[in-house]
Amino acid sequence: MQTTSVATARFTAAGAAAGARAALVLAPTIVIFGATFGLIAATAGLSLLEATIMSAVVCAGTAQFAALQLWSDPVSWLAVGLASLAMNARYILMGATMRGWFTGIPAFRAYASLYFLYDGNWATAMRDRTAGRLDAAHLIGGGVTMCSIWTLATVAGHAFGGNLGDPRRLGLDFLITAFFASLCIAFWRGRSDVVPVVAAMAVAIATDHLVPGPWYIVAGAITGCVVAMVRYQPTVEAKAHAS
Repeated sequence: MQTTSVATARFTAAGAAAGARAALVLAPTIVIFGATFGLIAATAGLSLLEATIMSAVVCAGTAQFAALQLWSDPVSWLAVGLASLAMNARYILMGATMRGWFTGIPAFRAYASLYFLYDGNWATAMRDRTAGRLDAAHLIGGGVTMCSIWTLATVAGHAFGGNLGDPRRLGLDFLITAFFASLCIAFWRGRSDVVPVVAAMAVAIATDHLVPGPWYIVAGAITGCVVAMVRYQPTVEAKAHAS
């Protein structure tokens, strides 16, 4: 039986700084996206303080937009909570991918990092790990940077965005779709990804037509994961590590 050495993950200031720098690439998208949220939050009746606190504490763009769609007087917290859960269910799977990386790291560092788990810094962190750079502080460095930019953009959008008028007139409501499409392109590995992506899209579209609410996101994500698992073929390197 072949034995392999397991690299130990690190958690350093240099790793956090690298994550922060990687997250800056996403800054233009975050600024536009966050400013749009601030504008829509203002039109929904949230004060500047309320919108700022939501962005700083929740810092989950798609869930925050979903919450605004359900915002009313009085607010149905159950509906808002369920919509946010549906939008953010993907983070359960994304968090699970970090478990092996965080093994051996103190719990307070690991869980603090997961609090700042977003799509963008997860993508850059996983790329860093794949490249063999095992500094787990990359995740929290990128997350803190993204959350800070998002919150400041929310403030700017709420305070100065009134001059833009209806955000849909400028096509800003398409940013969510564009953001996730860019992530799919970044992780595209070739023809082996076609079937899971097509299956996820088909189920998501069908669910959107049949089930009210944002459940199409969860249905599509689960379908894509299951199809990918069924079709998964270990590489030679993966078989060697398993032996």
